[in-house]
Amino acid sequence: MRLRDGRILQYLKGLQQQHQISRPTFFVILRYIACHQLATLFDESISFLCRCKSQHVYPKFIDSLFFSIPHQRNTAVRIQIEALKSAVLSACIAERRKRKGHCIREIVMAKELLKRSLSRDLWKAVSLRNRQVCAELRVSERASLKTKFSHLVPSIRPPPFINANTIPPKRCTVIGTNIVDADMLSTLNLGPSFSVSQPVTQNTIDAVLCSVQKFAHELRWRHHREPTVLDRSTTLMSSMPFPKSNISVPKPVPPLEPKITALQLNLLRIYNTASKAHVSNMTVAEARGLRKLIRVKDQLRYTVGDKCGGFVVMPKVMDKELTRMALSDATVYEETTRRTFDSLSQQLRTTIRSILFSKMGVKGVARLVVNSPVVPTYYSLTKTHKIGINADLERISVNDIKTRPIISCCGGPTDRISWLLVKLLSPLLKYVGAHIVNVEDFIAAVEGCQMPNSASYVSFDAVSLYTNVDKECATKAVLELLQEHHADVNVLGLTMSELEQLLLATLACNVFRFDNRFYVQKRGLAMGLRLAPLLAIAYLDRIGKNVAHSRYHPLQKVHR
Repeated sequence: MRLRDGRILQYLKGLQQQHQISRPTFFVILRYIACHQLATLFDESISFLCRCKSQHVYPKFIDSLFFSIPHQRNTAVRIQIEALKSAVLSACIAERRKRKGHCIREIVMAKELLKRSLSRDLWKAVSLRNRQVCAELRVSERASLKTKFSHLVPSIRPPPFINANTIPPKRCTVIGTNIVDADMLSTLNLGPSFSVSQPVTQNTIDAVLCSVQKFAHELRWRHHREPTVLDRSTTLMSSMPFPKSNISVPKPVPPLEPKITALQLNLLRIYNTASKAHVSNMTVAEARGLRKLIRVKDQLRYTVGDKCGGFVVMPKVMDKELTRMALSDATVYEETTRRTFDSLSQQLRTTIRSILFSKMGVKGVARLVVNSPVVPTYYSLTKTHKIGINADLERISVNDIKTRPIISCCGGPTDRISWLLVKLLSPLLKYVGAHIVNVEDFIAAVEGCQMPNSASYVSFDAVSLYTNVDKECATKAVLELLQEHHADVNVLGLTMSELEQLLLATLACNVFRFDNRFYVQKRGLAMGLRLAPLLAIAYLDRIGKNVAHSRYHPLQKVHR
């Protein structure tokens, strides 16, 4: 067994001459030191290979084994080659561990012989020198393998056209607490759009098979229905995202059943293959931070910011204090009881049934009426963009934090009927001249404006727009817009009076709950109601037209 670092040989020969060490003992010393050096190299080699395995890269001696395999661009072949490479790498790690264990056994045996053959001082001198040489050898080998690994890594690095500086480094704002550590921040900075990769379990497979059965159910019904031209009412019924009151099972379709079965089997095979290996898309620190965030979820509130697109974290005590401050505005909110909620919900159900029964039938009305509604819930979005740059976020006062009030109406009494009203009335938005869809639409509109040199661009903003919208005026604005363009908008034969009743009944049912207390919004529109944006746009359009035609403040062009 040869020495990996021969610098110690001259030192050992000097000791042999000085202390008259016999030839057999000298050979035992050489074997002891050679085994030590070899075990050191094996240790670093194992660490290098384990690192390659964790990063899914392979040393060149493994890649070279598969160069001659054809059809490597084929996905199935590539997957199989990847599996073979992983197996070879695991075998290499196991083989090096085995050889390292053999070296350690040799070291133990040689050490016992030398302790009996050498004096204490001589053994101490040999052992000390051996540790120094092995330490230097470890540093050298680690540096060499690190360089080798750096040449392998570029294949898994992002393409050079991706600029890391364009990715926002911070996607989290922490307010009023100091218990969020570096691990938790690393997880929160992934942002709300990040999705943690989940392993494929039996629940995943059950969900996939359930989706296939839903798809098959629709296909069977579509096959049994005769081709027909759908009217407006039927189209709305088919696009309604709410469950039916009852489900009827269609008859099997013989040509279709084998294809559905084949689809299920193929999906099962794919998911069973994927379930054998799960690779996390989080680092160790991020996974540790996620566990910490889950442990303190009873103390902290995690939500998203109003416009920042990132997480906002604050103590639940502070969140409740902010909400109570907002609800203390007696001009907007008023405390009420569960009985009021039940009464307004019943009035809305009665209005829906009396007006829509003749237009949509029993089944259509049943899908729009919520017999056991969920009480809408109040929550707020923090306006992080209105917090001062130099503000101390840990000690900031609740008076310095601005929030946007949201009333979540999902599953509430107004959720389904407001969906229908938006479907019927949203075509009116194309007749609102100041309404823009997105930023590109706005830029195109501005560039298309022929403005005289004497004109100036101005912009207006509204403070608490939704809570300051007059509900009756907004309803009248929508109905006036519909009256003007009634020939181009299909509203299922509903009259203006019937639409007005539906709109006012929907807006009147505005009871919500926070911290197990019931409140009613007395003024304005509730953000979170599907109908609110449509009414706000029509309301502002009415105001904008009055301003645009004012003889005191003539405007050339209005966009919003």
